[in-house]
Amino acid sequence: MHSINGGTFTISRELITFVDSLIRQDYTEEVVLIDNFQNPIMIEDLKSFLEDITSKYFEVTNDYHAEFVKLRKARKVHKLMDIEQDD
Repeated sequence: MHSINGGTFTISRELITFVDSLIRQDYTEEVVLIDNFQNPIMIEDLKSFLEDITSKYFEVTNDYHAEFVKLRKARKVHKLMDIEQDD
């Protein structure tokens, strides 16, 4: 989630792609986006908004990946322990 100017946005690949598309079409300043609660929110600096949401997206997905790897390793160790107990 990202909050700005009283609005709350769920950060997703779709939001990142949409904002990037707007920037590529030269919409870089004062763009109104609809937030999670259907409120129109003025985004004064679209490039900065894109940097913020992209940074948060990768921060969260990297954390998720690290936890996923830990869980996968823990499951493998647990399976090995179960096999040893059966022998």
